[in-house]
Amino acid sequence: MLTANVADSACAESSSSSSKMEIDEQDNTTIVKGDTSTNTAEVNPEDTTAQMERIAIENIRMEREAAEAAEAALERMKQKVASWYLNTSAEHAEDTFKGMVLRRVVKESHEREIKDVRFNLSAENCENLIATIGGTQLNVYDTESYINQYEEDAQQDGTHVDILLQHIGDEHQTLECVCWLASECGDAVVAVGGAENTVRVFSNGRLAEVAEFHGHGGSVTLLEAVPCRPGVFVSASKSDWSVRAWQLTVEPPKFNGCPPTDTKHCLSLCKLQSAPTSLCASGDGLHVLVGCRDGSVVQLPIPTRDGISEVADISIRAPEPLFSKHNTAVDSLHYLDAHTILSKSTDNHTMKWDLGTGVVLSTVIKSRGFGAGWCRFDVSHDKRYMCVGTDGGAVLVFDLVSKAIVVSLKHPRVKEMRVMACAFSKDMSRIVCATEKSYVFRFDYIDPRIHKQWNNRSVTDASDDSDTGVQPERADSDDDDDMGSS
Repeated sequence: MLTANVADSACAESSSSSSKMEIDEQDNTTIVKGDTSTNTAEVNPEDTTAQMERIAIENIRMEREAAEAAEAALERMKQKVASWYLNTSAEHAEDTFKGMVLRRVVKESHEREIKDVRFNLSAENCENLIATIGGTQLNVYDTESYINQYEEDAQQDGTHVDILLQHIGDEHQTLECVCWLASECGDAVVAVGGAENTVRVFSNGRLAEVAEFHGHGGSVTLLEAVPCRPGVFVSASKSDWSVRAWQLTVEPPKFNGCPPTDTKHCLSLCKLQSAPTSLCASGDGLHVLVGCRDGSVVQLPIPTRDGISEVADISIRAPEPLFSKHNTAVDSLHYLDAHTILSKSTDNHTMKWDLGTGVVLSTVIKSRGFGAGWCRFDVSHDKRYMCVGTDGGAVLVFDLVSKAIVVSLKHPRVKEMRVMACAFSKDMSRIVCATEKSYVFRFDYIDPRIHKQWNNRSVTDASDDSDTGVQPERADSDDDDDMGSS
């Protein structure tokens, strides 16, 4: 027993006297611990620092490569989603256009051509309003009452248009142009120009004229609102060849958010080398394109005068044309993006071209097929489609990417009737067009299931009437008896 204890004690003592290695990270030394003494071996700090720097650099490189790979994968995913969305949106939009039916025909009482028709895209919650001008009349319509097409009485909801505002001037106050103005006070404000060399501004909230702008030396023939700048718009005259930018200053509302009548200023004036025939303001509100009678297009700046109460005319020298490849007057212009312009001349030659270089990117419509004459086209909210009228009373919807005609919309009894202007609604579910014989046509998208129910109901009603000897009532307006005459 004694021998065993002595052996165990010796083993324990031998074990406790064995050396152990520990690394002290604070002073970078190697410490050997024993029974009675400690030996220290120093390590070169420069080598350790260099090694740590190499490790850190390698980690940063790997993290950067991983981030670049993730960014590239995300970009590929975005492109796939965008491509899918574009194709899906295009398919949905084309189905919408092909599902449109003629829902309303309105004949205005002035018995003259309707020069223009515009949806109100300048004020939120007012996209249901459209404005037309013809003869001495301004008419503002509400098209929202029919919107719920899934209700049982949807067929009745779409058979009328409410008129909200009508202005009839004197015989010498012929109107030539119209545009909706953006307003900070939430009102639907519309401006018109005409033979009195004056721009008049009307408030739908107040149902009255609220401002007048004087300065042109001839009839005001063009108006265009400036996006992103409430109260700012551009006017032009074919008579004095001038283009003016105006500011309707918005003050705190006094009458249910209506604009004041005494704060209006001219921001700029430019005298062109050819008569202006079309206008289009840029999306950033800083420039306006002007199409001219000689087929050229120029771009003018729109000055800003925020905070200045009184502004005198600021003359701008007429610039050199950006584009001169139309053979006839340019009657429509549109910014597709900051660098791409769509323009149309009165011979229906329609081209996309680069704003910076003036190079033609593609020809959407050649001078062919459906006559010539003045017709203001419109471009859809997604910049993918264009609608334009013909001499035969039809509205053609073009795909600006494929340059193909998506659909042709027309009243079935129209033979010859030139379309003067047409417009998309913001959601592209409606198209309205104005004609030379004071007619307004409204085409709406109707769900195919609802349309089928209507057709079945019409057949059933006609069958019941024939059994009883009663003739079915016409669905068309009584005012369109002369629609087929030229």
